[in-house]
This record gives sequence, structure tokens and C-alpha cells, in this order.
Amino acid sequence: MRRAALLWHFTVLGEAARQVSADTKSAEPEIAWRAASRMRNRIVHGYWDLDVETLVATATDDLPRMIAQLELLIAVLDGDDAEHP
Repeated sequence: MRRAALLWHFTVLGEAARQVSADTKSAEPEIAWRAASRMRNRIVHGYWDLDVETLVATATDDLPRMIAQLELLIAVLDGDDAEHP
């Protein structure tokens, strides 16, 4: 069940990243837009098997930073840019 949840959420994240405009991606290059899209493609198209360890490591090691970056970007877009450098 956990594997299925990770697969689903990475798929949704990757699809959302793919839908972000090129201008936004260019303005925020530190966000791993391409990596999220590539992970989604690997999951959806089954280019090769993903093991649970890879999914867990990505969720543990990479996702927290991406979430923080996205939350900051959302705050900036909402007009609360006091925290944005």
C-alpha cells in the first residue's frame, strides 16, 4: 500500500511539474522540475522497474527540500514575499 501511495503521489507531482510554465521554471531553476517529470515518466511508462528503496530515498532525501522551495514560491506568488531573498 505504501509503494502504491508513493507511486501515485510522485506521478501527480511529476505531472504538476510538467504543467508549470517555462517562464516559472526558468525563474526558479533550483527547483527540481525536470527530475520530478522524469520520475513521473519512469513510473507511468515503466521504462524500468523502480524499487521501493529508490522511492523511499527520494521521498526522504529530496522531497522535503522541494516542498520547502514550492511553499516559498507559493508565498511569493501570493504576495507574501517577505521571506524571499
